[in-house]
Amino acid sequence: MADLDRHEPRPTWVRFAAREDTKRPTALAQVCGFVLLTCIGLLVAAVESGSSTVLGLVALWGGLATGCLCAGATLWSWLAVRWVDRKDKWA
Repeated sequence: MADLDRHEPRPTWVRFAAREDTKRPTALAQVCGFVLLTCIGLLVAAVESGSSTVLGLVALWGGLATGCLCAGATLWSWLAVRWVDRKDKWA
């Protein structure tokens, strides 16, 4: 557990994902939401991978882009939660 007497300022990358007034359940809900969006984006890409229409190709690349961006956001949010757990305290 973190030493609650010691309060380090949050780095910018942590403040972006977990503001000072964020509660832990809210931050974990954000992580779960990003996981859900990642799965949806990759599922759309998988369904449209065999399509040869223009709309299918747009959905394929849109799903891949959404899945990759949300996977990155999931990792970022989870690392921010871990940082606050170890070095700071929740609201």
